[in-house]
Amino acid sequence: MKINFLNKNKILIGFFGLVFLVTLGSAVYFYDQNLKLKVTSDETAKEDNQKLLSEVGKIIELPSNESPTVAVVSDKEKLSGNVFFKNSQNGDKVLIFAEAKKAILYRPSTKKLIEVANINLADTNGVVAGSKDENVEAAAVKMSVFNGTKEDNIFQDIEDKLKEQKINAEFVTKRNALRDNYIQTLVVDLTGESSESANQIAKALDGQVGSLPKGETKPEGSDILIIAGLNLVK
Repeated sequence: MKINFLNKNKILIGFFGLVFLVTLGSAVYFYDQNLKLKVTSDETAKEDNQKLLSEVGKIIELPSNESPTVAVVSDKEKLSGNVFFKNSQNGDKVLIFAEAKKAILYRPSTKKLIEVANINLADTNGVVAGSKDENVEAAAVKMSVFNGTKEDNIFQDIEDKLKEQKINAEFVTKRNALRDNYIQTLVVDLTGESSESANQIAKALDGQVGSLPKGETKPEGSDILIIAGLNLVK
């Protein structure tokens, strides 16, 4: 069985093509008009992934020279036409070892292997031809929103704009900022490890990426802070 994916770097930033799967001599394509797998790549997930590797490693020998990309099956119905996912269930984990060219489908609830496949990497820069929608739903970005305006509905406006741009957000804190006269929306990368997400959010909100303003308190448990500015007021 073989599956072609985009290169590992593309996988880790949230987009990879599930391209071509061969099993028992037959070819099945990951055309998947609405295929959605959640890629876990944040800091919290790393600990879970280590536990996952420990469980799977007790069943099958795993490549020792690389860390896999881990994805979660979130809608098995949209994968039902693909042989690799034929017996999958929501919540199953997919371990993708790019260098070792191996993919493993594992069910944490029963601690059983469901499928193992060899993979080939397609080193391309875009979505593979023939696929209508092969975006991966990225793991939710943990963010807090401070209202830097006098507009009461600003939080909902921000949620709507992020959804329009298909930015997967988990809101940790919503409250008023120290000031209510921020001119432009400010997006702050609180961890120093979410610059790509910060840029995407700033673009979606017509804002800018910057540092935490003096006097504002850094919210706990968030990767990103959004301080809503007057540019969002209708």
